[in-house]
Amino acid sequence: MLEIGVGTGLALRYYGPRVRVTGVDYSEEMLAKAKAKTVAENLTSVAELRRMDARALEFEDECFDHVAAMHVMSVVPEPERVMAEIARAVRPGGTVLIVNHFRRDTGPLAAVERLAAPLADLLGWHSDFDRQRVLGEPRLRLVREESLPPLGTMTLLQLVKEG
Repeated sequence: MLEIGVGTGLALRYYGPRVRVTGVDYSEEMLAKAKAKTVAENLTSVAELRRMDARALEFEDECFDHVAAMHVMSVVPEPERVMAEIARAVRPGGTVLIVNHFRRDTGPLAAVERLAAPLADLLGWHSDFDRQRVLGEPRLRLVREESLPPLGTMTLLQLVKEG
């Protein structure tokens, strides 16, 4: 299992004991916190934490059964390139889970998101991020989409690699 943008390791404690997690993040400071958390909480499912640019993953082709990218796609440079790297690294039939905020096109929250778009740096994410930037990778097929609480501000996308 590969977690892109592992950050401080917030999700690491939720992986089951049979899962072997490799986490990558560009920030050394975040990784230091994730490493400390792994030791402090004795998180034996964590196999490795590495500094890495998600646009150029240093892994062989098709070496992971699963990839997760939670709350990172709208903040990384070149999300299409990140998705291409994810598609390269996951094996055929493997799953990709993306949790992110995506722009709404209709409704009252869509108007609020448009107003918030210039505040992306302050918010820490882009309220106007188009989901097609994630769904455009041809090797990955969307199999599930679910709005998450509160108010459906975040969306879970489950994709499968074809082949």
